Amino acid sequence: MILTCPACSTRYMVDPAAIGTSGRTVRCAKCHHTWHQAPAEDMPQNYEEVDPFPEVARPIPPGSNLPAPIEPRRRRGGQILGWAAFGLAVAALGAAVVVERARVVTYLPAAAPLYQAVGLDVPAAPRLTVEVLGDTVKPSRRREGDDDIIAISGEVVNTGDRRQAVPPLRAALLNPAGEELQHWIFTATPSELEPGQTAQFDTELRNPPPDAVNFVVAFAGVDPDELPPGPINSPVHDAPAEPGKP
Repeated sequence: MILTCPACSTRYMVDPAAIGTSGRTVRCAKCHHTWHQAPAEDMPQNYEEVDPFPEVARPIPPGSNLPAPIEPRRRRGGQILGWAAFGLAVAALGAAVVVERARVVTYLPAAAPLYQAVGLDVPAAPRLTVEVLGDTVKPSRRREGDDDIIAISGEVVNTGDRRQAVPPLRAALLNPAGEELQHWIFTATPSELEPGQTAQFDTELRNPPPDAVNFVVAFAGVDPDELPPGPINSPVHDAPAEPGKP
């Protein structure tokens, strides 16, 4: 505990056991003033009193006697390793963007001018074609109860020379004037194609606009006006019941 001389304000660090549970008379080693020092508030009442009083008391220098906080040392080695790992990651990402620029341009055509601006040529990206007007496409229209259903099936062909992911597809219905009435997004299976491999797609739409007479299927993001429309079959109604059957 800390004792403070009421006469000269000199402070001392004293073991609470030396004061005891009932207090005792102490004397300042600096000005020789004596006073009765009460025990510490948290001193146990049954604590055994110690008679000897320290003969040599060391005055506490002015100011707080608490130890100054020690700032943790910065681990320069860890920081260097962290920055090195970050630099390697950035370099690897930059190399991938340069090496795989054909694939980047496939999914982000707006990146092509950026490559050209820094003097990098953009090689021809792997090409995918959607066969919607050939024999592989089976557009149909049928009725199920009160629902009119348009179904379009076909395939996507990888005509490039490397493995390629298949982007989402977009189907649009057109009126006789060629204006788009409705569209929806769907996918083909499998989602990746080897060179020359095909992916099948089957998609349906219930209760389309009654004046829809044509359709267009393309990759999502391609302007439908750039592709010729394919015809939609006339509605196929439910077959009439046979005589004598409900």
